[in-house]
Amino acid sequence: MSGRSARVVFDFDGALQVARHSWQTADALDRLAAARRQGAEHAAVGWSGVYGAEFALRVDAEMQGAVTVATQLRGEAEGWALEWTYAVDQENWHRYQDACDRVRDDRSLLEGMTGFFFGHDDLPPEPRAVATPQPPGFAATARLADYSRF
Repeated sequence: MSGRSARVVFDFDGALQVARHSWQTADALDRLAAARRQGAEHAAVGWSGVYGAEFALRVDAEMQGAVTVATQLRGEAEGWALEWTYAVDQENWHRYQDACDRVRDDRSLLEGMTGFFFGHDDLPPEPRAVATPQPPGFAATARLADYSRF
């Protein structure tokens, strides 16, 4: 598509794929942490003293780290989905502006004067804002606007 507006340089499919993979990695980390917690509890049975307390502290630190990383991965996934939304909205706006420019350029002098006094009804509809893809699937909530008929 050639137009006056600069195209948005963004990997639309890749962003949602990264969001899905980040979310899945967070889920896998949660499962791994739960399995390690269970294994640690089993290993610590009957273990007391200084080394038992040190082991318990290390297990707690590992679990806290896993929770932190999983939370950050989910936050990044949601961030990619939000950036996808911004990029789609921006690209759709550029496409809309290009379509409006094409319509204005194709108007005759008479249509331009008539529209000046009575308004123009030949412009394309403005693009709607798209919804942010939601976890865990992060499916695209819209397509890029198609103004080829204008």
